[in-house]
Amino acid sequence: MEQSLITDCTSDSPSSLAASKPRTSTTTPPSSAGLKRVSRVAKRPVVYVTRRIPQKGMDIVLGACDVRQWDAEEPVPRGELLQSVAGADGILCMQGDWIDADVLDAAGPSLQVVATTASSTGHIDVEECQARGVQVLTCPNQPTETLADLTVALVLLTIKETQTDEERLMNCNLLAPDIIPSVNTNNTPEILTNARTQSRPLLIKQMSEERLAFQWNRGKPGNANSSTWRNIVKKRFGIYGLTRLGLSVAQLLNSLGVSDVMIADKHWELNTHVEVPVGTGSTSYFKMVTMDELLERSDVICVCDLDKECDDDSQAVFGKEAFEKMNPEAILVTSRSHQAAINFVDLYAALRVGKIRAAGLNDCNQEPVPLKAPLHGLRNCVFLPQTQESVYDMRHKVSVLIAENLTHALLLPKDKLDNA
Repeated sequence: MEQSLITDCTSDSPSSLAASKPRTSTTTPPSSAGLKRVSRVAKRPVVYVTRRIPQKGMDIVLGACDVRQWDAEEPVPRGELLQSVAGADGILCMQGDWIDADVLDAAGPSLQVVATTASSTGHIDVEECQARGVQVLTCPNQPTETLADLTVALVLLTIKETQTDEERLMNCNLLAPDIIPSVNTNNTPEILTNARTQSRPLLIKQMSEERLAFQWNRGKPGNANSSTWRNIVKKRFGIYGLTRLGLSVAQLLNSLGVSDVMIADKHWELNTHVEVPVGTGSTSYFKMVTMDELLERSDVICVCDLDKECDDDSQAVFGKEAFEKMNPEAILVTSRSHQAAINFVDLYAALRVGKIRAAGLNDCNQEPVPLKAPLHGLRNCVFLPQTQESVYDMRHKVSVLIAENLTHALLLPKDKLDNA
């Protein structure tokens, strides 16, 4: 009787060690008149995992498949990837693992499924997979409205964390008549310390109200009438990426009172305006500009190119040359963490020497920010905060979801899978 052998499973947990033992499985065809019951071994599919994934997801894959794995958090080297995928039935990859024609050739005709823990397929040659009959599985896309809210909230957080003391005091309107020292009946001003003491409660109240401008509640700022928010809506916003997310961010900014919104995208021809439907019978118009104009004029740039297909050899749009052209007071905000449009090494250098004022980065769990440790040490680099509970839950939920879909696609016959 032939045994199915797990090739190379790297995991230290008891459940993984138990699952890594050679297994045999027997399938029996339905009995009918004139047929003998025959036992035979069912071959377990082979899955190559390009990096470490949470143990819950790994246990699901181990329960149904033989596993090969690159046991590290860093991306698998290209040569190792091409060598290890040979004969695999499925590939479980992450953002940054380039699955192209060379990888498909190395895997051979046995490859049936390519699954990724990311919600986008920019790192997978989908057309080549379709031509070879290989299925591509991704995680569900997060609603663009939710990502747009997070992007604008990150803009507010970045502005708040990088404000100078002078800007905070100016927003509190210190020269208001309420806090100017009053004059008594003898036409002599009161003692300055008394005036400061009297104005302190008002100053504290005003500073508390200004903080509400940075609180994001149900898609709106906590205090839209504050001086801080009025200064924010006067800024020139630039959006890179004529995508669903980019248009959602532009539409949200427009609804909050921002009048100067520009959009640029190197993948689209330059038009005068872009029409975006807003509700029933109404339309918003956003100006399309060149990349140079976007870089030179924008006070805040939001990178919203997450659903663009990117080649692995494409040059990052936001690199050293782009940061040289940007306004020194400009802020760069990303909608997702791992973006092919940004060179994070050049971003670190630009932030360190003050080429741009600040950057706000969305530290997505499944797509870690490159060069995170050095960026975290910069005062003018802000990360979207996440609790440890959300990090743990999201990573495990995503790993379980993609592992279940991968094993389901490998074990279910193709004709039944198409009709499922």
